[in-house]
Amino acid sequence: MDMKKDNSVSTHNAQPHSLVGTRTLMFTDIEGSTLLWEAHGNEVMTEVINTHNTILRTENSAWGGTEMGNEGDALFFAFPTASAAIRDGNANA
Repeated sequence: MDMKKDNSVSTHNAQPHSLVGTRTLMFTDIEGSTLLWEAHGNEVMTEVINTHNTILRTENSAWGGTEMGNEGDALFFAFPTASAAIRDGNANA
């Protein structure tokens, strides 16, 4: 699969913990990824993206995040509280 062109909706944790109430959203993106794809090629970058996604999915789940979608190197999570999203972001920085 060409990860750079993958526009599929994530099947990881497809439903938030609750559909009622306020949620905090987090969007991630690898800065400069287009240049990285061009410099390192599909094979290397697919491995990098898979590792990146595994780390973020594990960390975000630990803070109560629910993956809502993904596109290429970008992920979209919903958290039950703003503080959980901030703690997660700090842990992944």
